[in-house]
Amino acid sequence: MKLMKKYWDLPAVAASILLVAVFIFARLFTSDFYFISKLGDTKEQYIHFFNLFYDLVHSGGFPFWSWSYGMGGSFWNDFGYYMLGDFFVWPLLLFPKNWFPTLFLPMNILKLIVMGLGIYLLLKEFGVRKRFAFLGAMVYPFAGFNIEHFYTHYFFLNAAAIFPFILLGYERLLKEKSSAVFVISIFLGSISNFYFMFMMSLGLLLYAFFRFFAQEVQPVSLKNFINFHSQVLLRYFIGFGIAMVFFLPSVFSFLSSNSYARSGPPIEGIMGLEEVPSFIMLKGGLHYIGLLLFPLLLINGKKMRVYGWLGLTLWIIMQIPRLTSVFGGFSNPEELRGFFIFNSIWTMLAILALDRIDIRKPKNIVVLIVSLLFICNANYPDLGKKMTALIPLTCLCFFLYGHVQKKWLKSVFFAGLAISLIGYSFLGGKQFVNEVLNVSYKTTPRAEKLARGVWQRLPLLGKEEYQQLYNNSKVNKTIAELKKQDPSFHRIWLDAAISMKNSAMSYGYHGFSVYHSLVPWKQQEFEMDLLAISGFRGLSLIRGFNNNLYLSTLMANKYLVAESKNGENAELFGYQPIFHKNGYSVYRNDNFVPLGFVYDRSIAYSQFLKIPVPYRDRLLFEYAVVPDSETGSSSKPSFASLGLKQIGKLKEVTYSKGIKVLQTDQGIILESKEPFEIRIPLAQHQAGELSVFVDFLPYTPNGGITMTASNGEAEVKFEKNMCNNKYRNVQYSYKTTVNQVLYRFGREEQDTKMITLTIYPGKFLIKNMGVYLDSLASYEKIVDDHQTKGLKTTEITNNRVKGTVSAKNGGTLFLSIPYSSGWKAFVDGKEVETFPVHHAFTGLKVGSGVHEIELRFTPPGFVAGLVVSGISLVIWAFLACRRRKRARVCSAETFYK
Repeated sequence: MKLMKKYWDLPAVAASILLVAVFIFARLFTSDFYFISKLGDTKEQYIHFFNLFYDLVHSGGFPFWSWSYGMGGSFWNDFGYYMLGDFFVWPLLLFPKNWFPTLFLPMNILKLIVMGLGIYLLLKEFGVRKRFAFLGAMVYPFAGFNIEHFYTHYFFLNAAAIFPFILLGYERLLKEKSSAVFVISIFLGSISNFYFMFMMSLGLLLYAFFRFFAQEVQPVSLKNFINFHSQVLLRYFIGFGIAMVFFLPSVFSFLSSNSYARSGPPIEGIMGLEEVPSFIMLKGGLHYIGLLLFPLLLINGKKMRVYGWLGLTLWIIMQIPRLTSVFGGFSNPEELRGFFIFNSIWTMLAILALDRIDIRKPKNIVVLIVSLLFICNANYPDLGKKMTALIPLTCLCFFLYGHVQKKWLKSVFFAGLAISLIGYSFLGGKQFVNEVLNVSYKTTPRAEKLARGVWQRLPLLGKEEYQQLYNNSKVNKTIAELKKQDPSFHRIWLDAAISMKNSAMSYGYHGFSVYHSLVPWKQQEFEMDLLAISGFRGLSLIRGFNNNLYLSTLMANKYLVAESKNGENAELFGYQPIFHKNGYSVYRNDNFVPLGFVYDRSIAYSQFLKIPVPYRDRLLFEYAVVPDSETGSSSKPSFASLGLKQIGKLKEVTYSKGIKVLQTDQGIILESKEPFEIRIPLAQHQAGELSVFVDFLPYTPNGGITMTASNGEAEVKFEKNMCNNKYRNVQYSYKTTVNQVLYRFGREEQDTKMITLTIYPGKFLIKNMGVYLDSLASYEKIVDDHQTKGLKTTEITNNRVKGTVSAKNGGTLFLSIPYSSGWKAFVDGKEVETFPVHHAFTGLKVGSGVHEIELRFTPPGFVAGLVVSGISLVIWAFLACRRRKRARVCSAETFYK
């Protein structure tokens, strides 16, 4: 009853936010679209991630390892960044999986309500009157940043919802109240997203530094500052520690991901003074009230001045892009990833000024007018006359509210103040929704670049399109048919025309491709640098080996599913059509190799790096590439035994007209202002696998190049550090990749006469170039050997593999499972060491004879995290009990006195 009386106003605040949100999003509820962008990460990633999460949870096991994540990976480690600790997503696991896109909009509104309640409670704890705290609750959640990021990056808003509660917890610690709000908020922030927890920690540090010297509860001195914040730090680490079971595995994933290879654009310069308001109000969608009123705090006494300096510090950070980048987790400052810090604190300071500043004083009137003129003088294209007119209306209502004495007049002018503030939030959100829907309803939807917002206006995903992409009945039937016919472990390649990069997560098959921001680095390095596979040379994407016969075989690919085209056969050797249904053709690999097999021969990784790129994937078929420490009696391969024949050479090439050609000792330098061609004539050859290798050095901005190879029938594209035919780096560029590329055309059935390379304009050194043909003379014989020594699986589930393997002479058991220290291997019941094979996959030593093999998976960092979480909970419980005991003693002493 006491609790209800204390928080009776919260339902009214929540209902008000809900009402405004429903009016803003009204058109979306009745449209044929979901609140999900048709372009970008939500479509490409998050829906697939949820579908995988849902299936893992509903399978009854722990969501640790998943075979539908690329070639297999740890959901617990790699998806802590996105979804695992997202407590806003957890309730959706209770509904049918295909409700997810429908629930996307209600989840957004729920986050807005939580944001508003957080800032409301913070302002009340700060001592702000309820009516003004209510205004803060109606201003903060409806910032453009919060509305616009949801449909492109919905988990970005978790920090915006949690951060006010962290500040609320700090305020309660200042007043020596319970630490529960602070600890729980730190815990939720830490499990929700470790990346944004870093930003929240910076925001808390900034807030605490200024807040302590303005508060009046604790004695203000350097000694007390240190003593008090040591207690805050203890509570911070308790909340942080409780989250370790989620947080630590995520950190393990981050440290082994591609993030360390990223190289974004340089951050330079200082933003002009007048650029700041337009940047943060249009880009970040900050409500004007935050900038309009915080200057008043600078001239109203010592305590208020500290808050003014806090607001000014935020301004300076925004004015220096490098600092903005730091508060945004070292991201591109234009993305404003840490903007929730600025939005929440500026909103709080503005409401504090409304509540505490006496606007009747001449100096305050002057500052308000100057602030108004400065903000209105900034450039706000496309903001709308109605929205800009609300800024002077706010000043007028604030002025009149402070000058009148009668209560009914105060109520009138407060109502005007509320209308102007809430109206700005409403109009901004409504305008955004209208613009997005207008783009979406166009017959040829495209992104529209407007002055407002971090992202351009992206079209929304249609409901029918959602079914086609994530719940396609034809794909589901085809996959179900294959599982029914063949329940054994195998991988499937779905043609790009009928799948997305992460489709295996939604459809539950074992595939290859995966796309997200923390893809394991070793797997990407294996594709990009060790094998120089063609495609986009960028991070966050593993493409797989659909046109590479040897690797497709090694990685247990048994089926290829493609759109039916007159019964055409697959491009790879040994793939035979088995049925044509549902508009799709399914091909089976007659040379299928199981999940694991024993290699008799191995070579050291350092030795492998000396092997020319065109021979590498062929060599992997016969030799296990192992760490130098695991080689034992290493073999030295002979190129002649690999069966590759060079049928086209650099010295025989011809060039299109209009390019400069210069012969050097290093190779041939080519320069052109127009796209140009290199034609490589081929010697007469038999059927086999055709590949083209180019070793080059670009003398272009950022080392960029776009180069396409064609055999007259098909084209294969390679692109490095370019975007839309412009030489530029993006956030996920990889500048240090090798300047080598291997184009594979699959099975060569006809006598190709010429290979044509088309290169985008620029200056390049061609060091080496060659066309190779593999006759596949020994391919089937080696496949038979691998099948004989293959792992016969008796049980494969998420987190466990069991089977038997026979090795006449012993050797290296290769498993096409991406390497992770979380896999523990047992041979005949005894634990053995695992090690990387082929740089990115799993291997272990086996002796001669038949062996029982078992592998068990526990996410790296999970056990240690669980221990730390348990210890932290015990410490928190101990501190809570001690605090209650002290409170009882104090009460008793007071009673007896």
